[in-house]
Amino acid sequence: MTFLKHLPETAFMFLQKAVSLKRKTAFCISLRGFILSEHRAVSKETNAIFFMIIITGGAGFIGSAMLWELNRSGEDNILIVDDLGSTTDKKWQNLNGLSFSDILPVDTFASHLASDRFRGVTAIIHMGAISATTETDADLLLDRNYSFSKNLAWYCLKNEIRLIYASSAATYGDGTAGYRDDEEKLHSLRPLNMYGYSKHLFDCWAKKNDVLKKSAGLKFFNVY
Repeated sequence: MTFLKHLPETAFMFLQKAVSLKRKTAFCISLRGFILSEHRAVSKETNAIFFMIIITGGAGFIGSAMLWELNRSGEDNILIVDDLGSTTDKKWQNLNGLSFSDILPVDTFASHLASDRFRGVTAIIHMGAISATTETDADLLLDRNYSFSKNLAWYCLKNEIRLIYASSAATYGDGTAGYRDDEEKLHSLRPLNMYGYSKHLFDCWAKKNDVLKKSAGLKFFNVY
């Protein structure tokens, strides 16, 4: 797995300043070197959907900051995948003023992915997940944070698409096993909650299936 602090500078640069976005502060990631910038030549298909970049969880705190950075770099051929929920949650406000081609709810996106409808995609930024560390539905966490991530990873491998995904600092547990991102010691980590465990399961699966050689995993700590 290529974690953020281990990425080569020419491939994936971490901006050294915090960016104010919708009265929040987030560290934004420069994607220029990691995401292929050119559009691929694709055949015309009546049921195909064309996007260059897909951001799952794109309406979230971190996902929308990544969209902001991509817009700043001149990219807007982007599909946002997210469930906005109630208007009182004001999640939609994270997208206000940002540019993207379309937005799909998670279940619709999963259906299109399963039927292989997307074309021209060069990168998928997978920030979507159930992120509540207090979530008590273990099956739901496994479905969204583990199984869905596996399906997305297989899709990327099959279609030679760059994958950047969100792991979590919650995978480190109480820190007894340290905070080094040694792939050979992944199985020694002991997360303290089901959320962290669901993320840890995907990290371990990705290592076992050689997904880590062609992807970048970001272990986010608290961002504010």
